[in-house]
Amino acid sequence: MRWVNPLSAPLAVFAASVLLLLGLRFLDLSIWIALPVALVVAFGLAPFFQAKPPTANPELARELEAAKQRALELSTKADSFYAEATKLLTAPGQVEALGIVQYARSRVQDLPTRVAQLADRFEGSGSLLALDDLREQLQGVEAKASKSSGVARTQFVQLADSLRRNIRLAQEGQDARVAQVTSLNTLILDTAGTLQAMQNRLRTTDLPQVKELQSLDEQLTAFSESVDLLVGDPGLAPAAKTTQDRRSFLTSLGIAGAAVALTFAPIPGTQRTLVIVSGTELQEPLQALKIQFEKIHPELRLDLQFQGSQDIVNKFIDDKNDFNPAVIIPANGQILKELEARWRAQNSSDPFYNAPKPITKTLLVAIAWPERGKVLFPDGRFRWDRLEAALKAKNWANFSGNASWGSFDFVITDPTRSNSGQLTLGLFAQSKSGSLSIATLNDQSASDLIALVKRSVYQPPRSTDVLLQEFIARGPNEADIAIVYESIALHRWSQSTTTQGKPYQIYYLDPTVETVSTAAIVRRSIDERTAQSARTFLDFLTQSEQQATFVRYGFRPVNGDVPNVSDSPWQKNIPGAESKLSVHTLPIFEPEILTEIKRLWERSN
Repeated sequence: MRWVNPLSAPLAVFAASVLLLLGLRFLDLSIWIALPVALVVAFGLAPFFQAKPPTANPELARELEAAKQRALELSTKADSFYAEATKLLTAPGQVEALGIVQYARSRVQDLPTRVAQLADRFEGSGSLLALDDLREQLQGVEAKASKSSGVARTQFVQLADSLRRNIRLAQEGQDARVAQVTSLNTLILDTAGTLQAMQNRLRTTDLPQVKELQSLDEQLTAFSESVDLLVGDPGLAPAAKTTQDRRSFLTSLGIAGAAVALTFAPIPGTQRTLVIVSGTELQEPLQALKIQFEKIHPELRLDLQFQGSQDIVNKFIDDKNDFNPAVIIPANGQILKELEARWRAQNSSDPFYNAPKPITKTLLVAIAWPERGKVLFPDGRFRWDRLEAALKAKNWANFSGNASWGSFDFVITDPTRSNSGQLTLGLFAQSKSGSLSIATLNDQSASDLIALVKRSVYQPPRSTDVLLQEFIARGPNEADIAIVYESIALHRWSQSTTTQGKPYQIYYLDPTVETVSTAAIVRRSIDERTAQSARTFLDFLTQSEQQATFVRYGFRPVNGDVPNVSDSPWQKNIPGAESKLSVHTLPIFEPEILTEIKRLWERSN
């Protein structure tokens, strides 16, 4: 089967366009899958749907073949005639006569080529092939007739009559091609007769009269010009075939353009909403990235919801949300493991479509107002034992601080609702025993420590970002030190300067916990089409450009492809900030450890 350009077969383009539209718009296939498949379909169907040429006309084929044979025979005869003339016309006074014969030969030799051009022009064209073309030829013949006289004028008038008959045939729906070739055959026969007359003059007259030859040559010229008018421009494509091809091409382009518009442009009523539930620590970068994503994917709208990481799990398991999340992004992957364990305890299905995907990461740090930090950590390094001593002292006067500072105020998030609060208690407990396990948490010293923290923390906030905003708003007299994520500590540092007139100091815990915000696409109430849209969103978040946006908000990238971000918080000389960590980082605690920490907190008095 020969190769066919799909643009010449609109039905093939239509079938491929429908497939592309269904694949991308409704089945959510990747463009790298849907587009190649559509192209294969277009090329595969094109040979079957290409416009077929009309049924062959046997009479036309016979007439064309006859014209070709006559033209070839006449061309051979012209060669012989010229060879004979060169032998007979050797006298100096016969040079002009020989030139006339040579010129006549050259025009006759062109006939086979012109017949072949007409045959090519008629290939594939229909019975009405030439209405416009025939009229154009008629105008040319009439113009020639008006400027000619004698035999030439007679010839042009006869050709004009023939063309008028052909136009009537075309208007009646009949095949005008046969009449056109018949006219050409007549011209070939007339040319043969004139050439024979010239040869007869050459043979029967010792010295042919130049005027007689010139007269015959004028007839040949008229015949030659008539052939040119009949055949037309050698480079002209068949009029009907060209029109048909142009229409097919334009129709195919229109279909393809409509398919692209329907596939990629937002259609009213078809925009889908993707609900994303994230920990509050990602609120600002996600809101910034939402604008970029919706520009790239106008068919999708993001509905961002923010909760504490533990609230994300609890509300999802208990189905307490007034929306159906498609993606959940708690502060770390262990939170998702807890969700999966609780889900499987109640259901027999998987909670997620795919394996959870890391999005960005940060770690726990402490922040303190400078004068408090200098008293609490004289050597500039965070120490849990100094924090414990301050909690037991209850106020600064009992801890070598300024009595006017009042009570010692430590701030963490609610461990039952937020991951950073759980991690803070886990690191604090580990500092006492050197390790962290269910056994060490069940030790009395760990229970006493968690109880001490609970008594010291007044109304812990539900999330880390809320905690930091309250820490900045309350100021040194009501919040002395807090444990937060490095990302929001860096991002909101300038806000503390504006609000309190002086910024807080950052202290890195050693060891600290690296927490990786991890996303999962949930199955409950989410179909495959929405899940595919969610995959598109998560792929977007992990691309280098978006990872750089996270860095600008104080997060650390999860891949190594992110170039140096010149406007990151680490370029702002924030007190205590370290772009390259000098402390040890621990993996996130296992779910059973976090569960035990929550239990101890709830039971403490």
